[in-house]
Amino acid sequence: MFHRYLFHIDGRSSLLIHLVRELVKDFPNAEIAPFAINTIWGTSQLYKMYLQCIEYLLSRGEWDFFINLSEADMPLKPIDHVSRELGHLRG
Repeated sequence: MFHRYLFHIDGRSSLLIHLVRELVKDFPNAEIAPFAINTIWGTSQLYKMYLQCIEYLLSRGEWDFFINLSEADMPLKPIDHVSRELGHLRG
């Protein structure tokens, strides 16, 4: 199973964009979104960012599941476990 990672970095975080760009350059399945929206928690800008990320991923190829994780989220299960569980939901 192939995993693709897309990182959206808030437009006001130029240092973080630079640091994450350095991090993902060694991973062919990871990239930074080609847009940066200034997001504020609890506003419609977050939904605009989610939709743009989904549209971008749809334009880049086929995928089955979209999981949004923010800086406040920590996965509780390993990726293999999540993949196995989600695999049962494929239609």
